[in-house]
Amino acid sequence: MSSWSPRANPQAPAIPASVIIVTWNGRRWLDTCLSSLLALDPPAEEVLLVDNASTDGTVDYVRQAYPAVHVLTLERNLGFAGGNNAGARAASGTYLVFLNNDTQVAPG
Repeated sequence: MSSWSPRANPQAPAIPASVIIVTWNGRRWLDTCLSSLLALDPPAEEVLLVDNASTDGTVDYVRQAYPAVHVLTLERNLGFAGGNNAGARAASGTYLVFLNNDTQVAPG
């Protein structure tokens, strides 16, 4: 897994919510999903993309185009449930919001 760790200080208060998105070779859908999340007012405090060992350049693309998004890279495809479980373990939010990578979040 990635070396990213959201809770460097475990005593720090958790943020209200973490948005977890699992993807596998889903780069083509991520612009709509991620841009809609980051355009919210207020924006999502933590967006965590869990990459299930994609081979379509998803990880490099998201890291370059969406630096505010935390990327958790998995060494192998754990499937949708396994990816969500990995994201839940890495998230720092009190509440977890699970989205599909082809979701578009509406304002408000």
